[in-house]
Amino acid sequence: MTTAIRISLPVAILATIVGAVVDTRQLGATGWRINVIPIPPNVASALVLKVTLCFPDIILLETGLSFLGLGIQPPMASLGNIVGVERNHLGSAWSIAAFPGVVIAIMTLSISLLGIGFIDISIPTMNLRSKERERK
Repeated sequence: MTTAIRISLPVAILATIVGAVVDTRQLGATGWRINVIPIPPNVASALVLKVTLCFPDIILLETGLSFLGLGIQPPMASLGNIVGVERNHLGSAWSIAAFPGVVIAIMTLSISLLGIGFIDISIPTMNLRSKERERK
């Protein structure tokens, strides 16, 4: 909760100084309307970005703890449990441990790429491809 506040407060303060909030205030909107319409999209984009960039760390933390036996216990399924239990059988049945490892890698990479794509969409000034298009 404190991380969400730490991220959203500066974004909300910045949104009140520039952009749509100033325009809305000049049109005569009340404080309630200003806080409901232009500020939440700015804050939501920052929070979604934080979640998409932290989610792979959470996945790797859970799988690492489950691999060591400290996470989800064996009656429940976890990719870390599967890799941890089957590490002794790598010589005879390597696919049982290899495929969950590949799933972990693909899952964390895809969520990271989703976060980077969200950065490109939400912050067009940081997008290098848009800068190259502007030069041409």
